[in-house]
Amino acid sequence: MLAGCIDAGADRCVDARTGTRRQPADTPAMPSGSRGSGWFCCFTHPQAEHWAERNLRQQGYATFLPTVTVLRRDRALRSMTHPVQAPLWPRYVFVAFDPQHDPWQPINSTYGVQKLVSDSRGPRELNAGAWKALQGVVALAATQPPGSGSWASGDAVSLGKGHVMAGVAGVVVKVGKKTAQVAVLMLGELRNVTVALTDLVERAE
Repeated sequence: MLAGCIDAGADRCVDARTGTRRQPADTPAMPSGSRGSGWFCCFTHPQAEHWAERNLRQQGYATFLPTVTVLRRDRALRSMTHPVQAPLWPRYVFVAFDPQHDPWQPINSTYGVQKLVSDSRGPRELNAGAWKALQGVVALAATQPPGSGSWASGDAVSLGKGHVMAGVAGVVVKVGKKTAQVAVLMLGELRNVTVALTDLVERAE
C-alpha cells in the first residue's frame, strides 16, 4: 500500500491486529502545488525524509513524500514480521515552487535536506510526463499489500545483487513471463527499467 504523507495516518489501510491490508476508500490524491509552480526533487540526509518534509512544509512549501508498506522483522522474534510505512524512494522528497518567483534557495539549508536536485541551469523540474507517471505508480502501489506472493504491479521491490543497480528501490509497473518493468527514481528522474524477475527482491526494513 502506498500513500502520500501529506497528512498523518497513511497506515490506516493496514489492520493493526492481523497485519493485513484493507481496501482503501480511494487512491490518495497527488498534491497539485500552487498555480504556476513545478515539482522538484530534494535529496535528503539518510533516514531524514519525514523530517525534511516536515521542515519544508513549515516553511510554506507544498511537499509530497510517497510511502509504501513494507515488512519489518520483529527484533525479539525474528520469524515474525510487521507492516510498517517507509519512503518509496529512500532519501527523496518532492517539493513544489515557482523557480522564477519563489525563493527556493532556503531549501538547500533546510534541516534534513542535503540538496535540491539541480543542474548547471538551476533546480531540475520534473516534466509533466514524469509527474503523471508518478501518479500511476502511486495508484498501482495502493492496490498491493506486502508479502502477497508472486510479483504483481504495485509491489515495492529492491533490485537484487545480480543487477547492475543492486539495492535501488522501486515499484513494479508491469510483469511479464520472465521480466518486469520497475519504476525507479535516479538523480531526480523517474525511469522505467526492465529487469529479470530473478533480480527482484521484496522491500523490507
